Amino acid sequence: MANSFKSHPTESKNLALVYHFATWDDAIVGCPLLTGIELYHSKEQKKILYNLNHPIRVRELIEYGLYHKWTGEQTVEYTDGLNVLKHMGYDSDMLRP
Repeated sequence: MANSFKSHPTESKNLALVYHFATWDDAIVGCPLLTGIELYHSKEQKKILYNLNHPIRVRELIEYGLYHKWTGEQTVEYTDGLNVLKHMGYDSDMLRP
């Protein structure tokens, strides 16, 4: 299942920061990243409940984009969001379909 996460300044709606996540779906609850799943975080050395709807996770993804030169004045699209999570220190391999 492919899911997308977009963040953009309100005055520049066409200049978004876009992440695409291709994961497996649970038959009952759907995408694990939208309902919450425990992922091991190597920097913190513990499991963290990861949910794309949580404000802390949204902030992490925005900060990742800013760190990688997104200014809000251009569109930046990450086609492999699971790889982005891996770069952020999360063990996301179990989410791959």
